[in-house]
Amino acid sequence: LYHQELARQLADWLPPVLHKAGGILPLPDVFCIFNRARGSELISPDDLLKACQLWAKLRIPLQCRVFSSGVTVVQSLDRSDDEVCAVLLRAVATSDDDAGTDEGAVEAGAGTRNGGAAGVEGVTRNHKLRRLDTYGASVALGIPPAIAREYLLMAEGHGILCRDEGPDATYYYPNFFASCC
Repeated sequence: LYHQELARQLADWLPPVLHKAGGILPLPDVFCIFNRARGSELISPDDLLKACQLWAKLRIPLQCRVFSSGVTVVQSLDRSDDEVCAVLLRAVATSDDDAGTDEGAVEAGAGTRNGGAAGVEGVTRNHKLRRLDTYGASVALGIPPAIAREYLLMAEGHGILCRDEGPDATYYYPNFFASCC
């Protein structure tokens, strides 16, 4: 009964907080912010987790989600993976790492012997591919970089983006491989 009541309290308190945070917050942040708001009536991390796990049973429009890396977040149910993938794809298409320059763009097929992507769905050697890093995704989604990275990995898993891990950074590009087969 205590955990059900706590779940309802969280459901009343969390939506405006989530809205300000881009619709998603890491569970440890929810713990800290909620306890700060409660003042002297603090809850334990276990009580918070148990309350969050009751949301589906109580039909509360929030969810406690665990990404494949183990990062646990709280998000509203209206934030779908498809919506996030669409935002990331738009962000890649319009990304510009350095305003007014082509630093955010890489020439298709650069660094390959035969031009690489030439002839794949209109991508030619002179076509500039836009890339997105974790910080760019964070800005596009309005969320912390740690969670943006989880969403980028999720989009890669769905076949929307491709990852290129370089010595300086990890960049994500639109996945043209899915459309060429």
